[in-house]
Amino acid sequence: MKTYDIIAFGELLIDFILQEDGSYVPNPGGSPANLISVPAKCGLRTAFIGKIGSDSFGKTALNTLQKFQVDTSAVVLDPNVFTTLAFVNINESGQAIYEFVRKPGSETQYTKEELPISMLKNTKIFHFSSLSLTHPLSREAAFEAVRIARKSGAIISFEASYLNGVWNSKEEAKKQILQGIKDADLVNITQEDLHFLGISPMDLLHQYSSHFILINMGENGCRYVGRDGEGYVQGIKQVQAMDSHTTSDIFMGAALLRFLELGIPVKQLSAPNLENILHFANETASLCTCKYGILSDQCNLK
Repeated sequence: MKTYDIIAFGELLIDFILQEDGSYVPNPGGSPANLISVPAKCGLRTAFIGKIGSDSFGKTALNTLQKFQVDTSAVVLDPNVFTTLAFVNINESGQAIYEFVRKPGSETQYTKEELPISMLKNTKIFHFSSLSLTHPLSREAAFEAVRIARKSGAIISFEASYLNGVWNSKEEAKKQILQGIKDADLVNITQEDLHFLGISPMDLLHQYSSHFILINMGENGCRYVGRDGEGYVQGIKQVQAMDSHTTSDIFMGAALLRFLELGIPVKQLSAPNLENILHFANETASLCTCKYGILSDQCNLK
């Protein structure tokens, strides 16, 4: 029996969300940290792997994960780096615009030598995201973690997203994101990021070997593409949405949670199974947009 249901790897940071009056509301965040909080809040056995500064921002974010019973024993506190900060502005179309205080950013300095090998060999699912691939050290660590987890039988989950301003070039971003997709069984991606990659979902699936591509369209629902076909699940409109920038993370966290609850091997998932998973993911993501930050007590999933 595996020790963990889901392990997430990557950035743990502080989001500062711009308000209408020009002020900012701080919340612990980071895509994989947001994601892992969903199954953790629902009682699954979870862990987080990453690096933060030994500063007040990092300690606040770390304490938040620990409050939700996420195993943080593999989080490295490094006095030589600062915890990454992200300033978030939600534009009129509902898209999040990020500015990162990341020079270089604590998560980029995680090395493969710091990986918890025994932990990676004992998880059902290993999840990572594109932000871990922007710098050589964390990229090497991420792909080594994927290799170890997969060799031990884990399902690999990947958040494929392009964030402007954190890559050396768009060409490098495309190269590394496509490699992440190639290494994954389950991929979560938005319509905008598909457009950035310049490839159709079906071509992406067949050229890069994933089992399923989940195309998250927010309140407009979700498309899924698998080797046996594709489908669509209707979204849920949240009239009083306050915080939409974590929707994709919550969506994927809920999808992985329901996938584990069903207990069906990924290669055997049918269209009804996928629709069950994605209905639950849409509902959970919609519920959490009415509060600021999935990493808060306000967003209770139980």
